Amino acid sequence: MVVSGSRRIYVLVMADSFTTAFVFYFVVIDPVGGVPLFMGLTDQLDRKQKYRVAFESTVTATIILCFFALIGTQLLDQLKISFPAFKIAGGILLLLIAVEMLFGKRRQRKEQELEKITDDVAIFPLAVPLLAGPAAIISVMVVSSGYGEVWSEKFIALAPLVSVMILTLFAFLLATTTDRFISKKVTQVFSRVIAIILAGLSVQYIIDGIKSV
Repeated sequence: MVVSGSRRIYVLVMADSFTTAFVFYFVVIDPVGGVPLFMGLTDQLDRKQKYRVAFESTVTATIILCFFALIGTQLLDQLKISFPAFKIAGGILLLLIAVEMLFGKRRQRKEQELEKITDDVAIFPLAVPLLAGPAAIISVMVVSSGYGEVWSEKFIALAPLVSVMILTLFAFLLATTTDRFISKKVTQVFSRVIAIILAGLSVQYIIDGIKSV
């Protein structure tokens, strides 16, 4: 009974951690807000090419973010950067991004990247920096560090990240087939809402970092 109770508590804690990390990644990566950018980048491509770009961009971004999630803490140790300092810095940067999102400046800045399109838009600018940008990299490093140094726990921390990236892939694929029915105003309103959530999460990271100091 004691073992069963402990296991149940462990499952509840992990489920809560998964939900928190999933919401945070969803807010930062912003799959819905990325749909208009994906549509703009692939406007001149046929449907088959759009599918290829959707898969390649999300897979590439996932690999990059998982890399930083797994070795981000070790990288900080090598650079002699304490985690509280990194958490405060990350919270400040995420807060600035939330303000940009709230006033629509982040979307404008990302749309400027469309002018720098290379032959393979899946890698640049879609995967990097639109999906796996500085904010997303900081987020995965902050969240994954909360799971400790055990590698099994670090891999568990990847579950919400991979889930959000799969959702991003579905959003891109859905945009490919139903691009005529997606309203830009709807995505703009949704981006404003998640900007408020991101602002709250970023302030919480700053508070936690100050408490740790």
